[in-house]
Amino acid sequence: MNKLEFRNELSIELRAIDNTENKMIIEGIVNTIGQKSKVIWGEFQEIISKGVFERAIQNSKDNNKDIFLLFNHNSNNLMASMKSETLQLEEREEGLWMRAELPSTQLNKDCYELIKSNILREFSFGFYNVTDSWAYDENDMMIRTITELTLDEISLVSVGAYNNTQVQARSVELADILPKSEYGVNMELYKAKTKLYKLK
Repeated sequence: MNKLEFRNELSIELRAIDNTENKMIIEGIVNTIGQKSKVIWGEFQEIISKGVFERAIQNSKDNNKDIFLLFNHNSNNLMASMKSETLQLEEREEGLWMRAELPSTQLNKDCYELIKSNILREFSFGFYNVTDSWAYDENDMMIRTITELTLDEISLVSVGAYNNTQVQARSVELADILPKSEYGVNMELYKAKTKLYKLK
């Protein structure tokens, strides 16, 4: 699926790093790996497999494609970038880690102060070219496991539609995300189960 998807959750950690050179350095965990998300749109949960972010970062480097740090998913609000070496991305045990040394723009100064004050504290990221598989878990919940993706950008977001109780899916139709019958999922059974959940 080539349409851009976004995910957003309350940051596990986003912080300004104290340093003696008066640089504006921030770092944090953008998203966890290997764990179920909260329920997305009331329909499914999602797991990003180990190695997905590592391969996505390497693919960007191999194809000379930049990954930007943005504010609120707006390409006009550039904060840092991987190719300029102002943005570092790495998959770690706890998830996708980022560190940025922000150039001295007014936007970055404002964002940095908001981060220091714990007012700006949420990450989001955009991705596409998803390879996934679908299954039911023991609670009859649909689980989407992502095994490949193309990482488009990382964003700091001022107001997330969801916090750590839910992961956000937007900018795509739900029908574009949910599995089709050719993926081996019984959609009639899924629709029936969804109807039963709504009656509970």
